[in-house]
Amino acid sequence: MIETTRYAITRIIGNELPPRDSPGTRLKVLKFIIDHEYVPKDACRLWLFNRVLKESYLAKLKDLLDQAGERYIEESIDWPAYTSAHSHDERLRILININKARNRCVEEGRRLADFTIVLDGDCYFDKEAWTE
Repeated sequence: MIETTRYAITRIIGNELPPRDSPGTRLKVLKFIIDHEYVPKDACRLWLFNRVLKESYLAKLKDLLDQAGERYIEESIDWPAYTSAHSHDERLRILININKARNRCVEEGRRLADFTIVLDGDCYFDKEAWTE
């Protein structure tokens, strides 16, 4: 049986998206959050890798979280659904599927805590924000 806590801070991490991201930007942001986010004693963090395509990037993400002692899960792409999709928009939804990732965070968070917070990308809590 998993011991639960009061809060689960879950965060979705996806692919680097040029031109918004230059190589290594997402890793730097992740490292910053790990080092600077305020996590109260009655909270835990869970990271979800959302359909990360590049294996070398995924390995770096996992290595960074492993070194920090963080827990993570992974959502992979449903390749049969992708190949049978009939339109460009349908293929994009399958590749990104952010709603499925959010729902998975809620599902996993409910197993870990009384309350679940789902964040995308660069959002994080400092002590003041958490207190509010």
